Amino acid sequence: MPCCKGDSDPKQCTCRQWTLDLVILLNRLSMGGFFLLASVGKFRMGYPAWLHYYHSQTPSFVPSWFANPYGYVVPVAEMVVGALLVLGLWTRGIAAVALLMILSFSISMASVGKFSVGGNYSPNVIMMTMLLFLVVLGSGRLGVDRCLCNRCEMAPGTADSKPR
Repeated sequence: MPCCKGDSDPKQCTCRQWTLDLVILLNRLSMGGFFLLASVGKFRMGYPAWLHYYHSQTPSFVPSWFANPYGYVVPVAEMVVGALLVLGLWTRGIAAVALLMILSFSISMASVGKFSVGGNYSPNVIMMTMLLFLVVLGSGRLGVDRCLCNRCEMAPGTADSKPR
């Protein structure tokens, strides 16, 4: 089955598919890098300083039985999520987790009045959109997911071909 229905030139189709795979890779690398750098910043800050900052930003409506463990887990979760996004491993599930993390950070920031940057705009909305893109499309051909699903060797010019 050709990857582009109605496309008579398979080379055009292959070029478009590789372009999409490259865009997905750049998206994964930028989002993975963001999470990795965020975690490194928290580790360099030190857990006591991070937890003090975290608790100052935690909304009052979040119960402590949830907020306390979440504060301990965030730096580690960011590191794991970032590394898995860069590798393209379990991309759809990890991108969904990352999207929920950004959403929780956004709710926390909005509750303390720090959601927008210069007006009604927040970079978190852009990041959530980029992560939704990964939830829908997965890792593309340039991620570990493709190899783990026994699809490393695809027939040229096809996206849906069975392994050779």
